[in-house]
Amino acid sequence: MTSPMPGTTEREIANILEAAAAAQRSRDWRTCADLYRTAFDLLGPESGYEALGNFTTILRALRITPPGTGDIAFMRRILRTDANSPLHRALCGFTIGSLYSLEGHLQAAASRFRRSIAIAESASGADRDAVAMSGPPQVRVSALLDELLRILREDLASIEGRLSKWTPLERRCASIGAQASTRIVPRTKGRGRISLVEEDQSVV
Repeated sequence: MTSPMPGTTEREIANILEAAAAAQRSRDWRTCADLYRTAFDLLGPESGYEALGNFTTILRALRITPPGTGDIAFMRRILRTDANSPLHRALCGFTIGSLYSLEGHLQAAASRFRRSIAIAESASGADRDAVAMSGPPQVRVSALLDELLRILREDLASIEGRLSKWTPLERRCASIGAQASTRIVPRTKGRGRISLVEEDQSVV
């Protein structure tokens, strides 16, 4: 296990991850996601890929529908913070983009995918040589980044193909919708839940 943040013991982190795994087995996805978020924050910006990977997988698999407001804010914070590794930032951008795509907001999704690709491609040699999961087996960041880039490029190409078939009216409507908001706007569905809507392409 990678070193946790000061003041946090490896045993405490292990207990959180064990509780998250138990919640996953019982299909308590909300508790599971919250525990993985906590584990990632305690592990620090250079660590915690396993926790973040599990958290984002829960959202992309639509285990929590729609995601909570805190889920989106958590990923956007990671995406915007340079102290986080390129792998973590690109993974969060990919997940946000995937959620946009699932709701049909293709331009917003494409924007997130392009940014995530740029972040992943900017990883230094030291970034790529780092160990993401100590295993066994040991997994280096380079392997995870390369796989994420492959998926991002495929998904972006698919979205761009769909966008190329839009009519002028559809493009105009999407543009107006994007200009009407400068951030992710929650569309309330029950308590503390949101459905993503289109945001301005210059944001994030």
